Amino acid sequence: MQRAQADPQAFAPIYDRYFARVYAYCAHRVSQPQEAEDLCSQVFLNILKSLHTYQGGMVAAWIFTIARHVVAHHYRGAKPILSLDGLDFATSDIAPLLDAEEEKRIVRELVSALPTEKRDLLHLMLDSGLSSAEIGGIVGKSAGAVRVEIHRIVQSLKNRYLRIIGE
Repeated sequence: MQRAQADPQAFAPIYDRYFARVYAYCAHRVSQPQEAEDLCSQVFLNILKSLHTYQGGMVAAWIFTIARHVVAHHYRGAKPILSLDGLDFATSDIAPLLDAEEEKRIVRELVSALPTEKRDLLHLMLDSGLSSAEIGGIVGKSAGAVRVEIHRIVQSLKNRYLRIIGE
């Protein structure tokens, strides 16, 4: 980052390292690939323009803070729709629940009903593959608080799902 601050030509390795994760984050927040590409481009333009403001710390947290703001600005208050297609829930407690299309629809509805802050945490973890510490840097919480919050969100989704299907 220090080299990129001094010489914008040194920005290429940062772009290469984070492009796929930023694009995945944007793609899961919008419905069209073209929108995701536009948002991703805007994120990297904002990063390039803001290099002089980077003061150290976790680069991924700084980058995804910018990405989060770009997506939020894109929606300007509209509720984003979470696409669960292609997400890997294999490590979560919800994995056994995603076998049928109907179950996916129910989970999609449950996630979309979450408050924006909770949906954002799931997006940052699932779409971007960020660690708890990196997410904490973005949302202003400790890594432990992020882990606890994500665990609670997943448990809440699981419990609400089980109530809906009658188990």
